[in-house]
Parts: sequence; structure tokens; C-alpha cells
Amino acid sequence: MKYKISVVVSGIRSDNWLNIYNDLRQQLGASFQLICCGPNFPPPELASVINFIYIRDFGSPSRCFQLASTVATGKYIFSLSDDCILEHGALAECIEIMDSKSEKDGMIMIYSEGQSFTGNQHTIPQYWTCDYHSGLHKKLVNRNWKIAPQFMYTLENYRRLGGLDCRWEHINMNTHDLAFRVQRDGGIMHYAPRRVARFDWKPWDPVNKIPVQLAYELNDEPLFNKIYDGDAEPDLVIDYNNWTKANPFWERTFKFE
Repeated sequence: MKYKISVVVSGIRSDNWLNIYNDLRQQLGASFQLICCGPNFPPPELASVINFIYIRDFGSPSRCFQLASTVATGKYIFSLSDDCILEHGALAECIEIMDSKSEKDGMIMIYSEGQSFTGNQHTIPQYWTCDYHSGLHKKLVNRNWKIAPQFMYTLENYRRLGGLDCRWEHINMNTHDLAFRVQRDGGIMHYAPRRVARFDWKPWDPVNKIPVQLAYELNDEPLFNKIYDGDAEPDLVIDYNNWTKANPFWERTFKFE
């Protein structure tokens, strides 16, 4: 069945998935599918829901997302973290706007994040530009480019460009890389008309580091710097099946003695 949008969640907070599904159902009726991928089983209430798909995988967040995208059938693909509260009606507005745009375009799914769902990023238009973030000031990065840590693309274009590069483990720097490739290919990144979601966020502990923090510090940031401060222009199109080359057991979480 072809849905209007495939909402893809790569996450471990499976207790939240039913709430996300119900919020989506209230906004979009039966026009969406929710695809969740991760190590933890979903709530039993979702077992018989036809537009919910669960894939069990123990890989990195990026691997799980890319794997989940392979079973998507929506016109659009929307990335969503599972520590969220969706803003009522916003996603439907985003879809309506995207329906009038080029197949090559994308949308920045504006959000806020902070402790206990605080945060004001959605009030700062410049936040969604490379120029705003000093960590993105690299030789091969155009400071006028937009970023979309939570994104919507046509599924066809997402797959054509190869989707997320799973050499990055955490879903962060590879979303920038994907947005850069979209813009290099002539696509325009449009702003969502308003905040789409609020996310909970806890400051990283400099001593007791969580897996995504370790991934960012030890792999993802150095890899981004290597590629975008290098001399060769990064590939525009990457292997869509690159997730198969990522470790099926994310070693930052699952350790075998």
C-alpha cells in the first residue's frame, strides 16, 4: 500500500511509540505508516496495526534508520526521534507545502529541544544554517547551506541520493551531509511553516558518556572534519545499501565478552 508519508523512528524508547502512533493517527488519519527499528520490542497494542512496521536490529542509530527506510512506501520520508511531542496539525501542513515543491526539494522539520521539552531553536531561523554553527565551518561547506537534523524528503529522491551515510553512527552529522547533497543537486531546503515537534534533551555528561556521545566524539565529528575539510568533493550519490556495511551489533551499546 502506498502511503502519503513514511515516518521512520530509529530508537530505543519503545514505550513512547504508541503515543507517537496515536498522535500521527490524529493528525493524518490512515495516510501514514510508522516504521520503528531498534533492539527493543514495541508495545503489544501496535502488534495488529496494519500501518505500523517494526524491525528488530542491534546496529547503530544510522544503520537502523537506513534499514527501516528500505521498507517504506510513502511518497515522503520523515525522520523522527522517539523522545518527542508532536505539534498538532504541523505535519499535515508540511505535507501540503511539499506537495507544491520539486521532487528534489526537502524540508527542515523545525523543532525545539531542551530539558523537559524546553528550547527555543524554532524561534531562530539562522539556527538551521551552516553559518550559525562553527562546527560546520569547513572548507567544502557552503555557509549558506541549510541543515535538517529532522527532515522530510520525497522517498524517491532520498533513495536516489543514497540516504544516510552509515559511516556516521549517530543520526546527526549524516543528516547534514544528506542536506548538503540535496542542495548540491539543485534541491531547495524549505522551512517547515512552524515547529513540528518538541524534544527532550539532557546535557551530555563529560564523565559518564552515553553511546551517542561517544559516537560523536570518537567517530562522527572526526569523520565529518576529514571529509568536509579535505580536498576532494564528497560523493553526491552514495550506495543506498551502505547500511549493510555497518556493524549489525553497535559496539558502543552491545559488548560481547
